[in-house]
Amino acid sequence: MWRAVTAPVAVVLYGTTFVFESLARAMRERWRYYGGLAATWLVLAAMNLAHEKHGVLFRVFRSFVSFVFFVAARVTAIVV
Repeated sequence: MWRAVTAPVAVVLYGTTFVFESLARAMRERWRYYGGLAATWLVLAAMNLAHEKHGVLFRVFRSFVSFVFFVAARVTAIVV
């Protein structure tokens, strides 16, 4: 779960350090990409708001999110 929190920050730091000259330029050129990564925090927030006591719905949502992250990681690995 902590990867969902730290991954967007790590990607921005990597881009700023090794790819672009500054954070401003990185944000200008890849704002959609970084915004999409930051949107994963919404999923994390939704999972934190839902609680285990909600039963089946929570488990279905959690397994769907796991599947989406699995597919996204594989597609990213294939594309890149």
